[in-house]
Amino acid sequence: MKQELTVYCENNMKKLYQVVDEIFYRMFGGISDKDMAEFYSVAGEVLAHTVLKGKYDPKKGDFDGYIYNALKLAMIDEWKRQHRDKRCGKVEIFDEEGKAKRMPVKDISLNAPFGDSKYLTMGDMIPSPFHMEDIVEQRETGQDERIEKYLHSLSKMTREIIKMKMNQVPVFEIKKKLGLTEKEYYEHMKSARMNENIGLFTKQSNTYKEEYKMDNMIPIDVTDNYRMDKFPLGSLLDEMRDGKINKKHILQRKPFQWTERQKNKYLTRILNGQPIPEIVICEQIVNGKKKSHLIDGLQRLSYAELFRCDGLVIKREGAEFYDIPYKEYKYDHDGKAFIDEEGDALFEEKIFHVLGKRFSQFPEFLKERFHKFNMNVTTYFHCTDEQIAYHMRNYNNQKGMNKSQYEFTGMHMDIASKIKEISENHPFFKDNYGKYTEKNKIKGDMDKVVVESIMAIHFLNDWKKEGAVKKVL
Repeated sequence: MKQELTVYCENNMKKLYQVVDEIFYRMFGGISDKDMAEFYSVAGEVLAHTVLKGKYDPKKGDFDGYIYNALKLAMIDEWKRQHRDKRCGKVEIFDEEGKAKRMPVKDISLNAPFGDSKYLTMGDMIPSPFHMEDIVEQRETGQDERIEKYLHSLSKMTREIIKMKMNQVPVFEIKKKLGLTEKEYYEHMKSARMNENIGLFTKQSNTYKEEYKMDNMIPIDVTDNYRMDKFPLGSLLDEMRDGKINKKHILQRKPFQWTERQKNKYLTRILNGQPIPEIVICEQIVNGKKKSHLIDGLQRLSYAELFRCDGLVIKREGAEFYDIPYKEYKYDHDGKAFIDEEGDALFEEKIFHVLGKRFSQFPEFLKERFHKFNMNVTTYFHCTDEQIAYHMRNYNNQKGMNKSQYEFTGMHMDIASKIKEISENHPFFKDNYGKYTEKNKIKGDMDKVVVESIMAIHFLNDWKKEGAVKKVL
């Protein structure tokens, strides 16, 4: 225990303060440095109390995990003590003379603004989805290529922040060294968390692999060049993470297009085992190699992937049947399941309230249900570029794409590729010199800027009202 105390206290309490900073970032996106001194003091008291009073029991897990939870609870209690009045929302009530009076409201939605912030909500106070330990673990196990791919996709400033966090630099030092305000730091971390490559760091799960077999598939020639199958959601997410399913076809729009209501309704349907629309894949032979392009279902798989790696929580808006029944099996001290007289495993039926919970907080039964959820998948074989573009338009002809995204699918692949190369990798866009928002990037506005720039340079006199995209075709 003295050794553990030394690790947290050496170098002017560096490790202890780092843990406190991480807790506050996960809960609130970070708070101003001037408010941290009192929380550091409370953290020191918690550490001393835990070690000197013998509160830690090795049977309950490793010391780092134990002290993290103890510090987190203490930080929440101290925060509540300091901000009891600020925790309540307020509404204007008019008295009989017509004078306005602000009154506290106890029940606040997860979508409500947090305090005076213009960019944080109460839902953002739930622990952050971005876990640096996952990336550090990948580096220690020799998975540097995944880290490099992830870092390369970030803007210059966001990349510097992540590299500093990987080296365990405290949040307040990062903001100070890079000259970032609290809001700017939060926006960069939001960009890192919502990056489409974050799924690279999800761990392999084998709970559903045993049931995934190829024996029940119909031969290709019987189905006239397409086939409909069922696949476990977990296996689709793994294949997308590992690059076996290409989610970034040149004509494909960006992920994360849905509203809060849409994503909450979608995730609760999966957890309740209710069917969702099919996924569509086009297989293409390129230079003798088979490539599987995700044509329809990018939003469904992207939100499921983000949810699986703790990237979001389910909120109330749009969610239905969010108290989910599940089974919890009974085990003895050796980890063996209790068996009844008929040889069946004993279990208890319980209810899990999913609102505000991250995937890692779910009981194992619901995690397994999520991974084994059956997805209908239609696969088209031996597709040409023209057929892929056709299927892309056809399957997104209801709501899906906005006008610019839809028109983009009509471009020649070479032109579309060059436009994407500029909009995704040119420093003007990637490092955000144009001050574009995440919403601009997600909605395809960067592509539109490039296309309209081409119009302005080469075809200004031929500019048509129906949009620049059609002219570039």
